[in-house]
Amino acid sequence: MQINQTTQASSIYQLQSQRSVTPKTYDNNTSTQAISDQVSISSAGRNAEAKWQAIADKYDVTNISTHERGAMTNELMENKLISSTEALTMMAPISMNHDPETKVNFLDLTKKGLEFAKSNGAPQKQIELMERVANILEQLHGLAGRTDNNTQSKRGF
Repeated sequence: MQINQTTQASSIYQLQSQRSVTPKTYDNNTSTQAISDQVSISSAGRNAEAKWQAIADKYDVTNISTHERGAMTNELMENKLISSTEALTMMAPISMNHDPETKVNFLDLTKKGLEFAKSNGAPQKQIELMERVANILEQLHGLAGRTDNNTQSKRGF
């Protein structure tokens, strides 16, 4: 739109002025309603939490053999608590000559592996996967020995 005359410009200005929004004022004396948020955990969420707890009670990630780690990983996978990618990462051999019956602090080894990957420029996706696995192990370690079923896990259940 082209404005060629002053009268057109002032007409447009008046239209815009008439359309302007005036701020609403609110009376501070009006009653306010109390608002509360309510969160409920679904039965599937409670089931998942119970499964996490049962697995945490069964395995000690700070003193676990390769065979036990395999069984733990299978349980986590069967219960759909971890992805197949996370499971493969958890099952990666510690070393070529490691005795599968020797117990190790798998949580500590995983954290050290993560730090090594970060400091040596590993790809971001690999670091993120290793962080997820470390978080899974930390969660299991944190739940170990607990019998309180109302405890919420770190994975949001």
